[in-house]
Amino acid sequence: MAVPIQMYYTIKGGDDVPRSSSITICLPSGTVANDALLFVNELAALVDPLVSGIITNHGVNFPLGIFGSQVAVPDVDLENGARFIWRTLNNFPTRVRIPAFDLTKLISGTPNVNLADADVIAFNAAIENGIDLLPLGGSGVIQPVDTRDEDIVDLESAKQNFVRSKG
Repeated sequence: MAVPIQMYYTIKGGDDVPRSSSITICLPSGTVANDALLFVNELAALVDPLVSGIITNHGVNFPLGIFGSQVAVPDVDLENGARFIWRTLNNFPTRVRIPAFDLTKLISGTPNVNLADADVIAFNAAIENGIDLLPLGGSGVIQPVDTRDEDIVDLESAKQNFVRSKG
């Protein structure tokens, strides 16, 4: 079986926090390079409103600067994130943790991500249904997969997820 293509996004915290954290999402193994590059750019626009930090890089097997020179956002907590868990077509779980998650996108008083938030809806739709790259010069709809190259079909949960600093 072919290995899925991994894309990643690097999130940076504030000036006084010289750390970064990454998100990894897989694309089907047969995805052509142009479509992978178009998809990683399009999904960046959907990940960006979900984080309180800055996306400094993203890539498909190699890093690409996406926002140029940016001023760091103060008081960004990379350890405070959200973990999204989906099920694949064959009911396997697959997870994505978004660091520096924007806490205003949680349901007040709970650890649950607000699934009615427009930015969360857009991100989840891109993961479950893909992004149509045809208008951008791509070959059609590209949808993320898990590490087994299986389609991701159903969001199971999305909750706040805090991890301790490695420092």
